[in-house]
Amino acid sequence: MTPVVAQGPNHEYMVQFRLRSLRPKIEIANIASNVYRSLVPSVSYHGQIGDDASGKEPLSVYMISRVKGISHLDFILTCNLLENSPEYFT
Repeated sequence: MTPVVAQGPNHEYMVQFRLRSLRPKIEIANIASNVYRSLVPSVSYHGQIGDDASGKEPLSVYMISRVKGISHLDFILTCNLLENSPEYFT
């Protein structure tokens, strides 16, 4: 999955539009969710916009649950740590 910009702290889900050729592997997301539980968002497919007949690749629509917490970038910036510093790993 790729990061998605989300605005507001109280949204439970995000909708993502992807070219069909760039669709996420939902099976892998489901396996990760079974292993890591609440640390992994659930991903579900909700159809497509457009069709192949128009000569353009259709967009696939996915709904992704929001994982609570702060982003990795926010953590780095808040703690003022460099990723390769020894303090980062303690």
